[in-house]
Amino acid sequence: MISINFNKETKVLMVKFTDIEDFRSMLESIYRFSQMDDLPEDLKVLYDFSEVKAIVNKDQLKAISEISLEAVDKYKSVKTALVVGSIIEAGYSAIFASLVQVPKVQRRVFSNTKDALSWLAASNEQVQ
Repeated sequence: MISINFNKETKVLMVKFTDIEDFRSMLESIYRFSQMDDLPEDLKVLYDFSEVKAIVNKDQLKAISEISLEAVDKYKSVKTALVVGSIIEAGYSAIFASLVQVPKVQRRVFSNTKDALSWLAASNEQVQ
């Protein structure tokens, strides 16, 4: 299951996965997110994978990265925090984070929500 909510207090789009997720469900979450029109132009997103097992392969992961970049094209900047609960999801997330080569998009992997929210709250830094 996937829940998507915009937290008005933190100004962070919260995306929580709570089941076994596959390629199709990941694409569904990107589609649902892309249909939202009332988000800030400097977008901050927290993907919480801490309670989920993701089942995707490397090619699917690359496709998810490319499709998610298209979905955020309309934003001025995008900071994405990926919270993971296992070493496998950490590996997938690290690969996902490294696939981006767009200066306005930043992705980082975290082991807990507190650190992820702190990074998202910090002012935008230029991607090297």
